[in-house]
Amino acid sequence: MPRFSVLVPMRNAAATIEETLASVQGQTVEAWEAVVVDDGSDDGCAELVRRCAVSDDRIHLYSHPRGEHLGTPATRNRTIAEAGGEFLAFLDADDLFLPDALAAYARGLEQHPSASVVYGRAETFGNAEPPREIGRGIPDRPAGLFRQLVSENVLATSATVVRAASVPEAPYPPWMNLSQDWALWVLLARSGSFVYLNRVVSRYRVHAASVTSRMRERKSDVKFELDQARFLRGLLEDLRSTGEDAHEAVTLTPVEQATALRAGLEDRAMRAALRAAGALRQGRVAEAARWMGAALSIAPSMASAVRAMKRAPAERRRMLAGDDPLLDERADIFP
Repeated sequence: MPRFSVLVPMRNAAATIEETLASVQGQTVEAWEAVVVDDGSDDGCAELVRRCAVSDDRIHLYSHPRGEHLGTPATRNRTIAEAGGEFLAFLDADDLFLPDALAAYARGLEQHPSASVVYGRAETFGNAEPPREIGRGIPDRPAGLFRQLVSENVLATSATVVRAASVPEAPYPPWMNLSQDWALWVLLARSGSFVYLNRVVSRYRVHAASVTSRMRERKSDVKFELDQARFLRGLLEDLRSTGEDAHEAVTLTPVEQATALRAGLEDRAMRAALRAAGALRQGRVAEAARWMGAALSIAPSMASAVRAMKRAPAERRRMLAGDDPLLDERADIFP
């Protein structure tokens, strides 16, 4: 059994997949397998993976039945289902590992044998902007860790490894087309510990079709916020329906989880309301109405969300608003 299964979901990645796999083959740790799942590509990238596999039997290619395009959640779930390693290392088909990434993960796992997740940072490349690092350390206290992840994703997918035994079957919600990785981190934070390596372990490619670019676009996407709120609300409903006895293996008590989940929903309601206010100030009335509708649908009580926003320090408001320059100064939005 390989120690690491490197999970590579792939969709029309002919321009990058060979370089991605080469970064896996160049690892100083050799006990790995690469699990590549093709999501109905039509650009010839599957044939490129087959050629790589001819000379390296650690590379395995899978596809959906009849070569269908089923979407990212189903493809990520399939990579997990086909993995045989003790640890799951995530690597998107356009990203790269640094040569000692798996060795760094291995050291972290050896030093923290009870850890469910070990993660580092990724450095961006591939566009005209200066490289920047993504991913940052989060509190190691279970309640603080869960609260942080419920509020925002601070882990880079291609800079994270997970103990396979910790991962639930088919963890990625089929309806969540972006931020499925965030959903998995939230699930794992309920019952496992996270270890931060405090170093760069991968390179995160930024281009027009990359996840990073789409995520930037979706920062102003109502559906993105609603999907995350739907996921959090589902966890809350699960807590209510199963009761305390069903959560004995979870580190956090149901009360601690529910408190964090409600705070996460409140954060999203506040973020939507802030974007509604910013759009209204620019005269984009239809956009403002969409965002306010999202805020009202997310918040259990909009009045409580507005009160929380007024209490929040300026730094917290800036985080909730993202990088929208219109919302950098908003003291007068909700006087």
